[in-house]
Amino acid sequence: MKYRGKMKAQIIISVLISSLITIPGCAEKEKADNKDSGSSLTVAASTDSVNINKAGYIIGLIEKSGKKYLQIDTVEFFTGYEAKKAIELDSKKKNYRPGIEMANGYYIRNIGKDISEFQIDDSAVITMQTFSFDSTGNFHFNEKVDYKSFINLFDSGEGNRYKQIPFRIEIKDGIILSIKEIYVP
Repeated sequence: MKYRGKMKAQIIISVLISSLITIPGCAEKEKADNKDSGSSLTVAASTDSVNINKAGYIIGLIEKSGKKYLQIDTVEFFTGYEAKKAIELDSKKKNYRPGIEMANGYYIRNIGKDISEFQIDDSAVITMQTFSFDSTGNFHFNEKVDYKSFINLFDSGEGNRYKQIPFRIEIKDGIILSIKEIYVP
């Protein structure tokens, strides 16, 4: 009888210890999943294709050999609690260079230049938040625009404004499938 009691106690202790190890790990995974960072990576096992989502500032739209390319300076984009946490962490760094902190709970971290160039698919979907507005001044959110209108923005005087606005791009197998302006109030 003493042996069974001892065995039962060992099992209970083992279960408690494994719970203590597992629960914090789950919490960290949940926090990581909720972070709206600059990029994410998804690998589809069945097709061996790679999907990447990046946030950043568009620094150039160019054409080479009849193909369209986008140059982007990648950033990390945080919201809510994760934004506060990132600001706190960044402010403690020795060579602190503040990111862009907005009063509405957004934080954009751009540590150094991380410039990448990607080809734009001919059927890429371009979605703008501040491209046009109605007679009362309200933007037409999630407005689809064609590539020619998009490139004209960056070639015009408005281009300087759009170079200060973050965009999210979706890339599959190294080619951009979508470009979406991130609305910054």
